[in-house]
Amino acid sequence: MLIKIAKNGIESEWFQLTKKRHRTLLLEKPDAVFVHIDSLYPKSPESGQIVELSFPCFNLLAREFVLEENRQEKQNERHQDYRAMEDINPRENGALMTSLEEIYLRQEIKRILNGPSNVLTDLQQRRLRLFLDGYTLTRIGEIEGISHTAARKSVFSAIEKIKKHFE
Repeated sequence: MLIKIAKNGIESEWFQLTKKRHRTLLLEKPDAVFVHIDSLYPKSPESGQIVELSFPCFNLLAREFVLEENRQEKQNERHQDYRAMEDINPRENGALMTSLEEIYLRQEIKRILNGPSNVLTDLQQRRLRLFLDGYTLTRIGEIEGISHTAARKSVFSAIEKIKKHFE
């Protein structure tokens, strides 16, 4: 928010309101504060006009403005992941791209599951298909009526059986 203050009849230059500058204004207590109405009400029909506010009135508006800015900054910080790419598990975030190699391996496992091989039980085949289709272990557990740890054991034992069969 761009503002200009008046104290003892002397007006300042326009400046950006920051938390630090707002604290300074609280100590100075200027007579009046000038604000572009667009900063207060972006969709105002009086767009482009400058509004003169008493300092107590401005203080209420500025506190709300600063609090809203802080809330938005915190919200943005919460949604940032500052880890290096190497530290992120690709399965952790569905938004990350899966590699071509992983896609190929999933297709090969599905082809094996659809083939005549009887390496896995029907239960393991069903759970492994769900896992390969992108369901989480928790969701597989819900579908099958078991805990996610039981679903994990079932899926990973199926993967181990396939590995042993083709070694």
